[in-house]
Amino acid sequence: DVYKRQALGEAIINALLDLATHDRPRFLQVCDWHHDAIKGMAARHPQFGAAILAYLPFETHQGNLTLPDFLARQPTGANGKKSLYFFTHEADANQFYVLCRARGLLAINAGRSFDEILLRRYADAYPAEIELKVLDRLEDQSFYEALEREEQEAYSALERAVDRALAAQDIAVETRVRRFQPAELSAVLLAGQRISAFDDLGQALEKPFLLEGLTELAGEVRDRLRRQPLTFFLNAEHPLIQRLRDLAQPAALRYRPLLAGLYYGALLNARHRLTPATARHFHTDLQALLGDYLTLSLKCQTEDSPDDQKDGS
Repeated sequence: DVYKRQALGEAIINALLDLATHDRPRFLQVCDWHHDAIKGMAARHPQFGAAILAYLPFETHQGNLTLPDFLARQPTGANGKKSLYFFTHEADANQFYVLCRARGLLAINAGRSFDEILLRRYADAYPAEIELKVLDRLEDQSFYEALEREEQEAYSALERAVDRALAAQDIAVETRVRRFQPAELSAVLLAGQRISAFDDLGQALEKPFLLEGLTELAGEVRDRLRRQPLTFFLNAEHPLIQRLRDLAQPAALRYRPLLAGLYYGALLNARHRLTPATARHFHTDLQALLGDYLTLSLKCQTEDSPDDQKDGS
């Protein structure tokens, strides 16, 4: 029986390798249908992984690419290496794909099972050629340019106001203004190293093979994780951020829905951080803002214009 299982395993591996080299479209289809099984085998069995890793597809904003294809399209850095950018939550694709497109870079959505394990293994195999960079926690100056001291001071009141507005809703962030592209992206959310460490520990403690008593510890880790502040970058290139900077009193209560709205907007691009409580706050603030907009519109217009009447008919 053991011999038969080994023979069957070898036959499956050989068939997959044959498909990968001789029938690429069909191999990609099989990988799509059986992602967890194939990448799981590659992660758990080093020999199979070494043989097939270069053929496996990974999701990017340019479609599914193999790692050699990905690196061939990636520009070479000043250190002579290719940067293998990736992020670990599928729901954050909008944020990181937009950032990378603006810089002419590629990033891999490593939110599916085994993706991150395989990316790290591939980078470890080519340390002189590849530099692994995790976008979720990357505060790289090349992505997020720090401001000159004078300009930074001009934004300091806004940074404090955003922190206070969100703290009033039990949302912990560390707000900083940076300059990044594209200019139409007003804000981004990143996890600091401390949050990432808690996140990794929480996932490890939830493994089913660990002692039952560790379940409670995992819950405590998750609670502490929720209390750790996220890094919240506002974009100095965005017109709205510039207008908020120029407010005489950005911390005034009347501006809090606007400041919180910056965070909600960033959450829509980094949805894995969107909690039920935050969604409720978002809904409440949005309804209030819509009501205020309607009131302002009616105040500015004492009677409907002909075009408005036409639209309403």
